[in-house]
Amino acid sequence: MKKLLVFASIICMALASCSPILNFAGTGASIGSSTAVPQAAISSPQPANQTHVAAPAPKGIPNFDHIVLIMLENQDYVTATNSTQMPQLTALEQKYVLLTNYYAVTHPSLPNYIALMSGSTQGITSDCTTCFLNQPNLADEIEASGRTWKAFLEDLPSPCFVGNSGKYAQKHNPLLYFDSIRLNAVRCDSSILPLTSLDSDLANKTLPNFTYIMPNLCNSGHDCSASVADKWVGDMVARLQGSQALGDNSLIIIDFDEGSNQETSSCCGLPAPAGGRVAPVLISPSTTQGFTDNTPYSHYSMLKTILTAWKLPDLGNTAQAQPITAPWGGQVSQNSYPNTPSTITPGATNASGIPTVAAIPIATPGPGNRIPNGAQAANCVSSQSTSGTYTVKICFAGPASGSTLNGDVSILPAVKISGSPRSSVQDLIFYLNGVYLLTSYTSPYTFILPTTKWQDGNYTLSVEAVMRDNFVSSQASLPVVFNNGITAQPVNPNHFTATSGRPTANGAPFLVAAGGDGASGEPTSSAVVKLIASLNPNLFLYLGDVYEDGSKSEFYNWYGTSSTFFGQFRSITDPTVGNHEYL
Repeated sequence: MKKLLVFASIICMALASCSPILNFAGTGASIGSSTAVPQAAISSPQPANQTHVAAPAPKGIPNFDHIVLIMLENQDYVTATNSTQMPQLTALEQKYVLLTNYYAVTHPSLPNYIALMSGSTQGITSDCTTCFLNQPNLADEIEASGRTWKAFLEDLPSPCFVGNSGKYAQKHNPLLYFDSIRLNAVRCDSSILPLTSLDSDLANKTLPNFTYIMPNLCNSGHDCSASVADKWVGDMVARLQGSQALGDNSLIIIDFDEGSNQETSSCCGLPAPAGGRVAPVLISPSTTQGFTDNTPYSHYSMLKTILTAWKLPDLGNTAQAQPITAPWGGQVSQNSYPNTPSTITPGATNASGIPTVAAIPIATPGPGNRIPNGAQAANCVSSQSTSGTYTVKICFAGPASGSTLNGDVSILPAVKISGSPRSSVQDLIFYLNGVYLLTSYTSPYTFILPTTKWQDGNYTLSVEAVMRDNFVSSQASLPVVFNNGITAQPVNPNHFTATSGRPTANGAPFLVAAGGDGASGEPTSSAVVKLIASLNPNLFLYLGDVYEDGSKSEFYNWYGTSSTFFGQFRSITDPTVGNHEYL
């Protein structure tokens, strides 16, 4: 199996017999028609005298004694879930809760931190050091509720220090930017502290209800490698968990301010480009352990979760954000944003001048890699491995059995392995009326089914799990109905015309990029696409094996639109057909 790329004058041909194993970070984020979505002022300032109404806490989120927010810097989802680069973090992801579909608000750092503390970027677009704010914030609401808070920052020279110093950066200290804190000397000096002050709170069991912890520019991963940040955060979590000050009714959040500068993907009402997909981890004795939540979230969702746990009033855009409830057994709520990535409609604004967000209305995803409560027995099947040592239970968590489907629909499988020793899932293979549909290699294995590609009628979806010890599970089945007003099998009207690529500027070299064997929806392919995009080539050569078996669903998810992975190079692409395209 080969994964090959060509940049500029270096060309490496991919063997036609290979299977595609490179990875992408999504499944057709901008497929299909768009609908207007009710707006929040994504980056507009909130009035200082704004009146808020507290919302009731969703089912399951505890009234925590302690919430600890640990921030890291500039690591994409792919890096943060790579056990080679960040082994301690990935161990925590596997043991506790990983949010697999979570997005930062924007670039650069400071607006994301401000959004996390106030529900808005407050119009900030840079890492400014004097852009102070007279706005409501999380610390104000925590104090108003009778709770306590502190911020501990590594290498902060002194309490409430204003400015940059050595490896300490003010842009990573968001609460200092709020006038209600910074201008109150007593309050600021007792609450914004060097990280070394954490020792006494842990030793004396005086940890505040809310604790913000920020490493320095190196240990956060901003200036140093991901492995340095990984060791630091692993040590910090062990230190917190080893202290009686934390207690059992607690939540530790490990979050990232943003992805890399090249990562600009978005979701759930955020303007595009946004801050990219990152990988927060929730550590709490009260969550479902080893849980993967694929619900689309943003920094506003994280703030909303803290506010709702303590029944605090909404701040800014948290009024429209979805709180994180699934890890505590809560139902995923329906809010005004469809749970899909979104885009800005060019030139369109609402009455307040905010860009109109358009999103693709697909089914709301459930938690990944977990059999949801209430999954219909008819949609699940269990099978014992050939070795007899473990059992595979596989289900369709959505859509519901017998559903009438139209347009683009999110297919939501769920798989659970029990017994010992257990194998792990290699991939899930999907079929429609017994005909191959798609292979998905990465949990939670969700993909988009474009129902308009088939004639209306009754269909049966089925899925099987291929395990790494080569055991293949029994198939779970799901009856559905396609209803798009299509009375005959659609015919593909497209045709291919060779391209000579994008012309060069005067005197500039003609840059050719090439790659093959590159589609399947896995995260590493997303990194390859970003690398090619950063080169801004004049011509792209796709060297075959774009799919596993060349089905229309694979084409639609892994390539078939101008915003889907390698599809973004479609206008400058000359492809080579490989054996995986034969179907």
